[in-house]
Amino acid sequence: MKHNKLLTALLRKNISISQTVGYTLANLVGLSIILIALQFYADAGKVISGEENISGADYIVITKHVSPIGGGNLTFSEEQIDDIKAQPWAADAAPFTAAQFSVSAAVNFGGRGMSTALFLEAVPDQFLDVKPKTWHYTPGEAEVPVILPKDYLSLYNFGFASTRGLPTVSEDVIGIIPISLYISGNGMRQAYTAYVVGFSSRINTIAVPQTFIDYANSVFANGNAAPSRVIVEISRPGDPNIETYLAENEYDNASGNSDKSQLKFFLILITGIVVAIGAIITLLSLFILLLSLHLLLQKNREKIHDLMMIGFTPKEIAGVYCRIVLYINTLALISAIIVMLAASHCWRSFLSEINISPAPVTTTCIVGAVIIIIVSLINFITINRQIKRSF
Repeated sequence: MKHNKLLTALLRKNISISQTVGYTLANLVGLSIILIALQFYADAGKVISGEENISGADYIVITKHVSPIGGGNLTFSEEQIDDIKAQPWAADAAPFTAAQFSVSAAVNFGGRGMSTALFLEAVPDQFLDVKPKTWHYTPGEAEVPVILPKDYLSLYNFGFASTRGLPTVSEDVIGIIPISLYISGNGMRQAYTAYVVGFSSRINTIAVPQTFIDYANSVFANGNAAPSRVIVEISRPGDPNIETYLAENEYDNASGNSDKSQLKFFLILITGIVVAIGAIITLLSLFILLLSLHLLLQKNREKIHDLMMIGFTPKEIAGVYCRIVLYINTLALISAIIVMLAASHCWRSFLSEINISPAPVTTTCIVGAVIIIIVSLINFITINRQIKRSF
């Protein structure tokens, strides 16, 4: 232990304080910029989309343009769907499968019976933003799960129920109300019991499992007709090429979230630029440290040689410099996290005023730690190689 303390004291004498401070400040500035940009991206994304995380994919629903005088083919062929899938901004796409039979629903609620004609559609499960445990159907079952758009419940509570003296309902309550579903077609009629198992912010339709639609269309209709809507998973939200493609093919974005997608695109672009600037500064600080270590090793060449002659190994000598680098990088990480928290406080107070909870800082801190670990490993490898190569 005494030998290690003596070794550390001898090697630290010629370390330049100004160079060490310069590297620490450069590393702090670069890392702080990266962490602030990432945290701002996470928090600002929730303002744009109202979701917990916008780093994932976005979705749009495409329909064909309806002419003012009507007419025209509004359905999509398989070739057109394949062409949509082939676009560079489309990660995946699938058509809506519509019910080709008559559907009516009845419910007894608040002592009053209500009935109405309905339309049912289905999309593959991977395109749904809610996936309840009961979201499945086996042909022959009498119960059918249903997912409704969130807007439908608001329309009922604040538009329909309030004007007809009916009680308002919450999402939990409506989930336990049985709905009598009547299906007819091909000279047959069948009754089912439907339950609302979820509410979607992405799909603006009354959705049932794909297996139910396929089964019912095969029994009560003459198979599935060509689809009139296509849902597309967007890999590059806000890409201007999306609007260009839709205009060239006379398609419409029926999801109505193009403005949000464009905001996401610019948010991602700005965040990428800021992170790139922070990364460049961090890399420059790394080069500053590597240059300083090279000059320091050359300056201490004779001293290191003498230490080796009296029994110290290159590993022990390199360990001293590695520990110094680790202390400096850890200090830079802690300081950068403090700076990020202080900066994020400026916009988080605004978010709290509009009742939006900010994103957790855990992911941002983990990213900062990973960057410091990578930088430290590069430093350790460089120090060991230079000492072994020189001595």
